[in-house]
Amino acid sequence: MMNILYLSGEYPPETGYGGIGTYTKHIAKGLAARGHSVSVIARSLSALESTECRGGVTVHRIPPLPYPLPTHRYAYPLRRFCTRHFPHSLDRLAWAMAAGRKIDRLLNGNHRFDIIEAPECGAEGLFVSPRMGKRLIIRLHTPWEMIRRLDMLREPWGDRLLLPLLERRAAKRADGISAPSQAIAGIVKGKWRIRSVKVIPNPLPAASFGPATGKSWIYTGRIERRKGVHHLVAAYAKVRSLRRVPTLKLVGRAYGTDASGKEYGTVIRTMIDELKAGDAVTWIETARLDDVARLLGDAEVAFFPSLWENFPYTCLEAMASGCAVVATRCGGFTEIIEEGKSGLLVHPDSDEALEAVMLSLLDNPGIIAGLGHAARKRITEMVSPERICSDMELFYQQIRES
Repeated sequence: MMNILYLSGEYPPETGYGGIGTYTKHIAKGLAARGHSVSVIARSLSALESTECRGGVTVHRIPPLPYPLPTHRYAYPLRRFCTRHFPHSLDRLAWAMAAGRKIDRLLNGNHRFDIIEAPECGAEGLFVSPRMGKRLIIRLHTPWEMIRRLDMLREPWGDRLLLPLLERRAAKRADGISAPSQAIAGIVKGKWRIRSVKVIPNPLPAASFGPATGKSWIYTGRIERRKGVHHLVAAYAKVRSLRRVPTLKLVGRAYGTDASGKEYGTVIRTMIDELKAGDAVTWIETARLDDVARLLGDAEVAFFPSLWENFPYTCLEAMASGCAVVATRCGGFTEIIEEGKSGLLVHPDSDEALEAVMLSLLDNPGIIAGLGHAARKRITEMVSPERICSDMELFYQQIRES
């Protein structure tokens, strides 16, 4: 048995708003079910700390610390400079420092950890020292620098310089690095000059989804530029002007900006209005996990037109539900989907490619059920928690004993 600790600001249900939180929940519950002692340090939405046990996992929720800046009145110019040019980096440092201090308190309370795992995004493991756990693992989700560039987020020059350095430093100090896809492993190995990355897919209990029995089209995930939602809306409106199409549901919160600096959610709403698609497109901005599962069950085709993705849970969930999935030929999609068998892949950043596949599905509705059935079978076998947790357990043991 191992004592395993996960650092993850995101953790359902309070802060389960992204793929990092979803991964941490599934891997923590899976390893706890295999007899390991599993704990998670996650963000608290209040200024108070709390501890509770959920599904065999001990969850410690803590607030971030104040910014790591001097408080003396003579340091006011420095504080003003830093909060102006490094606001995002300070937020990340405040959380990473809080997590590090919480680990110190747990160790002083006679806890011990064989493995501590943290995501690379935001450098959450920056203040994990070797004495805290015998081994530090960094899990690659997607470095913030990639997210910022793809979403065209306008950050101060200080954040653009400092945050990538913090993420790289945290990763370089790790005893082991894992990733859910070969795509992200290859990028980070080359960019950060890392010798070895163990690729283990994200786990998903597929039995909790589906099967889909509806007729609508759907997109799930954050409404942001890197997800390519603008291409989906444009293609859908064009096809709708030519043919009768199912309704389209967009499920997710808006995030980020576009190239002009406008809020991306405003851009999508304006597109829907200008293309006169408001009567056919439903945008559901707030949905819990059980809501998403129900909405996927009411769909038959799921679209993921991302400009780039690592190993997205949205795609895994849609395939587990038995939806026919259309995704872009980039990143981890090509490792998840067997093209033409368990889903369809199209060129990214292209309205025309999406239009063509939509028309093809309308002309050949008989292939939808076959794609959905193959997708469900693929995910059930590929990312079952039993298989993934067994592989992760072996990886942790190898790192601990190395």
